[in-house]
Amino acid sequence: MNSPTAPLTPSSELGKDIEKRTFGAIKLHPTDKIYENLEKDEEIVLCLERHWSQLLRPAINALVMSALPIIIIIAYTILGFSYPTIPQIMVATWFWYCLIFYYSLSRIIEWRSDVYIITDERIIDFDTRAFFSEKVTDTDLDSIHEIHYETGGNLLSGSMNKGKIILKDVSGSEVIMNNIPHPADVALVLGELIEKIKDEALKTNTTSAEVPSV
Repeated sequence: MNSPTAPLTPSSELGKDIEKRTFGAIKLHPTDKIYENLEKDEEIVLCLERHWSQLLRPAINALVMSALPIIIIIAYTILGFSYPTIPQIMVATWFWYCLIFYYSLSRIIEWRSDVYIITDERIIDFDTRAFFSEKVTDTDLDSIHEIHYETGGNLLSGSMNKGKIILKDVSGSEVIMNNIPHPADVALVLGELIEKIKDEALKTNTTSAEVPSV
């Protein structure tokens, strides 16, 4: 857009403390350099990370995996099996906890790297996959004509105020933003941005039509 983005209206209900309330998952008008490949007049409005609850399952898995060697030792004792040698136990334990460390670190990196950047022109989706491969896609805001959001799904999700946003463009294709904190408020911000873009486009077209030809 050639004109700067207007400040978000209070109707978004995000508030200036949204970053603190969401543990940094939502950044409103971030000042740090998040994405290099922006257009000259493009401004970042929101930076969205996945909800922190996405780390709950990996954390539980890591705890269960950490307790597994103890469970094996107890099972050996109860069943009366003979223990492996000390060097074998040390090597096996070392490899096992290295695996747990890699699993935990990879889940954290993937969570931190899966972000949505909403500018005054488009939505940029960074999708980190296995082995830290990254796929980047973007969708122009002026091509979106429908916005839906879903919250809850279960008691835990509902109490955490997380959900997903479904965007449909003019071709009928869908863009789904999963595990977003405060999906209702984020959807409202998107609606405000899209409405602003369409209003500016309408004014530009009207002005162009009023200029007499020479």
